[in-house]
Amino acid sequence: MLNSGEFNNAYNSLSDAKAIIVREQDRLYTQLDDVTGKIYSREQRMEYWRKQLRNIRYR
Repeated sequence: MLNSGEFNNAYNSLSDAKAIIVREQDRLYTQLDDVTGKIYSREQRMEYWRKQLRNIRYR
């Protein structure tokens, strides 16, 4: 059985680990949002150029 000091140390370690995980998760979600935005932007540009190419072909 853990004494009170050991319990507090273990609890604090778990709390610290959880905080690290949450920060890393937030960082990863931010990166994912950034990459998703870049993909969307590139898809929009590709669609624009496809339309331009279609217009050139049918002139």
